[in-house]
Amino acid sequence: GEDEIKAVEDEINAYRLERAEDRIRTYPNDTLIRYEAAVVYWDLGNVEKALEQFQLAQRNPHKRLYAIAYLGRCFAAKEQYDMAIEQFEKAVKEMPTMDEAKMETVYHLGITYDMIGEAEKALACFKDIYAVNVGYEDVGKRIDDYYAKKRAEKQKA
Repeated sequence: GEDEIKAVEDEINAYRLERAEDRIRTYPNDTLIRYEAAVVYWDLGNVEKALEQFQLAQRNPHKRLYAIAYLGRCFAAKEQYDMAIEQFEKAVKEMPTMDEAKMETVYHLGITYDMIGEAEKALACFKDIYAVNVGYEDVGKRIDDYYAKKRAEKQKA
């Protein structure tokens, strides 16, 4: 049942972690390994260790923007929203096309703006995604909710 599935997942994750930490010890200067380890830490909910490894992984030219976007997610998880926004914006600025990676980053930027009550800025993020992919995550609902709230405020006025 579910307990067995959980046990297997825990075992796989323990193996992933052990392997990642082994590889860091063997190749401490390999930034790709740092990135892969960071993702494992992130998946396991170890934000502090993920943050540390993503900072080192930024040096990898192929993973740099992904690492920066993940740094944003780490800061957001720590409720350091201003720092999260800084990282997301840095990554977005350098991502030329609205591909999967950019959509994900813009999405998290929008959510972070929402967290700090910047509804207009959040909406702009969700609209950017909606323009290329109406079915992405819950952006359609988030946009509808924004306008519904605006209408409700007008009626109260």
